[in-house]
Amino acid sequence: MSASSSSLPRSQADGEQGSAQSHTTLTSRASLTFWLTVGGVVLLLAFLGYAMIRASDREATSFSVQSALRNIPVTARPAPDFTLPLFDGTTLQLSDLRGRPMLVDFWASWCVPCREEAATLEQVWQSYRETDLLFVGVGVQDREAAARAFLDEFAITYPNGRDGDGRVSIDYGLMGVPEKFLINRQGEIVRKLIGPVPAAVLADLLDELVRGDYE
Repeated sequence: MSASSSSLPRSQADGEQGSAQSHTTLTSRASLTFWLTVGGVVLLLAFLGYAMIRASDREATSFSVQSALRNIPVTARPAPDFTLPLFDGTTLQLSDLRGRPMLVDFWASWCVPCREEAATLEQVWQSYRETDLLFVGVGVQDREAAARAFLDEFAITYPNGRDGDGRVSIDYGLMGVPEKFLINRQGEIVRKLIGPVPAAVLADLLDELVRGDYE
């Protein structure tokens, strides 16, 4: 047989070459499509993850700082007892103070509203020193050094301690800071104050508490 008879016809050879080129092109396109899809999925997951983190941050911020006052009357219920190590080295047992009206204030040094009302709370506390009313401060989610610096900065004199393990905050159903609980002489929570409280409003509520209006 001649050389020409052993080779493929030109049209067939061209067809197979075209087919190979087409196959190569399709494979490349399929590969490109695959990687573009994978890349798109990765970017989408990254975006969703970022969005979830941002949402979580916003929720954490709104949970941790209460910037507007809400005065919430509550059905009188026993105040959960707690033992609080105070910054002066002593220990406060809430149940030992039964018979005295109390304001329990939850705060943190990083909380802007807490800082804004710190001087007001000390001023109000001083005006009730001659009564049997007691203020108790509970620092939450704070480093000890930062909490001590806060108390020194605002010259806070009423008893204050640090809720190191968060147990007191949990028992009181804390939603954020600042939050205050008014406790009557029977050891019952009678008011919950969310957010910073103007001095005049707080004084009116404390007058009622000292008079025994909630007993």
